[in-house]
Amino acid sequence: MIFRRNLTVLLVCASLLVATPAAANWSETFQPEAVGSYQEQEGQQYIVIAAGDRAQSAPAAQSLTTALRAAKAKMVMDDKSLGDVSELDDSAIVTKVTKLPIEQIVIVRIFETGADAPQMAVVTAYDKQANVLWALSATQGEALAPAETSRVAKPGKAGVAIGKLHEDQTVGTSEARKKFDENFLWGTQYITGTDGYLSHHYFHPKRGKYAVPLTPEEFYTELDRPDLLEQYNSNSTTNTISNVMVTTGYLGVLGFSTWALVGWLRNDTIDSDYEYELSSYEFDLKYNADKNPQPPVKREPHNHTLSLGLTGASLAVAIIGHVISPKSVHPIKTSEAAKLIDEHNDKLKEDLGLASDYSPMSTTHQPAPSRFQYDFDLAAGADAAEVRFRLDF
Repeated sequence: MIFRRNLTVLLVCASLLVATPAAANWSETFQPEAVGSYQEQEGQQYIVIAAGDRAQSAPAAQSLTTALRAAKAKMVMDDKSLGDVSELDDSAIVTKVTKLPIEQIVIVRIFETGADAPQMAVVTAYDKQANVLWALSATQGEALAPAETSRVAKPGKAGVAIGKLHEDQTVGTSEARKKFDENFLWGTQYITGTDGYLSHHYFHPKRGKYAVPLTPEEFYTELDRPDLLEQYNSNSTTNTISNVMVTTGYLGVLGFSTWALVGWLRNDTIDSDYEYELSSYEFDLKYNADKNPQPPVKREPHNHTLSLGLTGASLAVAIIGHVISPKSVHPIKTSEAAKLIDEHNDKLKEDLGLASDYSPMSTTHQPAPSRFQYDFDLAAGADAAEVRFRLDF
């Protein structure tokens, strides 16, 4: 029984530790004495608001609320009654709470400092006229320094200090964004069709905000997919062989069938040509014997076996070329390429420590989707014929 009780206690403690790692870290950061050093007057009434991404800022705001209550505050309200303020800026938040019985509005925002680095909290306190009263910055898990040694400015200069803090914080991310902006993948699609039905679908991959065009080899290399690159090269080789076979086969069919047709026409005139030459010989023998005329030789008929055989062989080569031709040189469809691009860009953001929702596409030139459609119609009447051709872009 004692063993079971101890085991139960251990499991409960372990679950609590796992469930609230962020709150424990921020509670180590916001100690009552350090937080109280920023308050010039005792007995003030506060409201502490978690702004931005609430999942990140709420634990820090809760720890700060606890520290203020243990310091010099008369009353500290939380933000549960305000609803969703994640999309509001500081000015809008201050306006929203001006009718509450409070004297200071304390806004907590969280910023990422790197992929594996601890979060940073920026805390700004306002009066109801949106004047900055005090401000501080703190790192998750590190004890907040007292006001005398804090890097954040005194009242009246807090706006400048917060701006400097944002500048320091975004130095690394600006380089990361620049690298991402120049190396993310995207593409343009061109669709041609007839009467609204898809006929051909073209996808052109590009790299970065400057829209550097990529060859298929470069595209699959950027995706780090050597298997797709190998399959593309194999399909390209097969496609080239297929084109050569089809072209050679059809040229052979044209040439050898022409040869067979000419032979057939010549065979049809063998007897008539011989009779004509024989009558000419008899005439010359009777009236022009001094010219020593030679008797005519009857032409041998054309053998169709060779010409028709070569025609059939050429047709077989062309058919084989069609059979071995890959349906598409690219080993993946456009939809699959788009998915791989998303995965590549997500991984690049993760490697650079950027937010998953960051996108530079708003500043990237994207050609409008192009659609080509045509319609051909032939109408014939009793007295005239009409051809109508319509072309839409």
